[in-house]
Amino acid sequence: MWKQIFFSLLLASPTALLSAEVQEGASDGNQCIPDSTLFHKNARWWYPGEPLKWANPTLLDSLLKEDFDAFSILTESPRNQTVRRRIHCMRSPEGKSALFIVGDQRYITYDLETLENASISNVVGHSDGAIAYWYDSTLYFQNGRANWFLHAQRLFHSQQTWEMEQSQTNAPPAGAEHAFVFVLDSASYFIMLNGDLEFMQEPTRVISLPHGGMDWIPLGKLNPSITRLRSRTVPWHLRDYVVAMHSGSALIIRNSDLQFKLVPSRIAATIQSEFGDGNVPPNLWLGWKGDSLIYSSSSKQIVEVVTDIAQGGKWAPLILPADFPTESSKGDQDKELWAWLLASVMTVAFVVLLLDRALRGQKTMFIPVAPSEEKMARVAISKETQVMLLHSGRQMGADAFDHIIDLDKVESPETRRSRRSRYIQLVNAEAQARFGRNLIERVRSTEDKRIMMYKIVRPDQEEE
Repeated sequence: MWKQIFFSLLLASPTALLSAEVQEGASDGNQCIPDSTLFHKNARWWYPGEPLKWANPTLLDSLLKEDFDAFSILTESPRNQTVRRRIHCMRSPEGKSALFIVGDQRYITYDLETLENASISNVVGHSDGAIAYWYDSTLYFQNGRANWFLHAQRLFHSQQTWEMEQSQTNAPPAGAEHAFVFVLDSASYFIMLNGDLEFMQEPTRVISLPHGGMDWIPLGKLNPSITRLRSRTVPWHLRDYVVAMHSGSALIIRNSDLQFKLVPSRIAATIQSEFGDGNVPPNLWLGWKGDSLIYSSSSKQIVEVVTDIAQGGKWAPLILPADFPTESSKGDQDKELWAWLLASVMTVAFVVLLLDRALRGQKTMFIPVAPSEEKMARVAISKETQVMLLHSGRQMGADAFDHIIDLDKVESPETRRSRRSRYIQLVNAEAQARFGRNLIERVRSTEDKRIMMYKIVRPDQEEE
């Protein structure tokens, strides 16, 4: 189970938002629901878009003026040093830009000059760790961490409602919420990890989800020569490559053909050596343009060009043919098994039906030979009489009686009356020969003497 956090805060303009004082925030927070980020007892609250104020203003202004394809800045709340939010800015292939707070759907702007908020969503926390990408000039988010669970949902910021909405897919394969995800022009790709790759005991599946499609498509298995990768790592999507840093090296995936290389990286080594304990300082930022990466902290700045660090060595396919059953093949096997079982059942049923037709009217049941006899004997009786014996002891009206003898579908009342009469004559004639009495009697209703009822008596019941 999971619970979205909703806010009663009215979204202010960016100017008023960024100039809000801490005391004002605490006052407004008193009016929020207990689960709200702005609840007055929650020291970790922030206004929509407020992390922009936490960033070094000179740094943010300079990055906004640069011609980056994307950049991210880590910020820290002045009220609580454990509260850190990442500001992310990215440009679409068509040149449209979006700036937002990662994991906070309440603030998304497409205007880097005015920073005017274009989101009216009041949900926060549902897309932490999501992979943001552009598709059809719309900002999408794949996977993420909600407040109490991981998910593999595909979300987008609607350009009609300005709300965050979910793009429907078929049920994701088990474990997709933990996967390492990267995005290309046509689809999202899921390397089905759960934790560190080096601890995986079985081949790692690779699955794709086409943009705009609903089906999850098994592609094969991850090349086993890749041994360093962690689930839910957020990679960098450059112009021609996808880059993921782990354990001091860089996994470089070439977009055009899904070939890869594992290469040393100064940026990866710096991140591991300086921030391996997770203590990342605020105002650290990463940016990329074309196929160049820029890493900058308070102490150093490193620039790496992927085409340069990827020189030497051979490219290898990221995905290999699967030598284990995929979800699709398992489904096909299950379908074949069920088809075989269904065919077998139908064959048996057909044989039973033929035998039933051949022996109809000659079935054997244990019934009393005479009302006075208590012992049972084998006596062959007709199917019609068997039906009456199953309902012996009951009393019913004409409609209910017609139903049990399959006359309720006959539309003509005269035809039903005629067939009902012949049925009763047939059963009673056989019952007189075998039991010495009628099985079906017509009696008047005790509630309305004008209505005739049909009473099915027990053959061993004494006559009144």
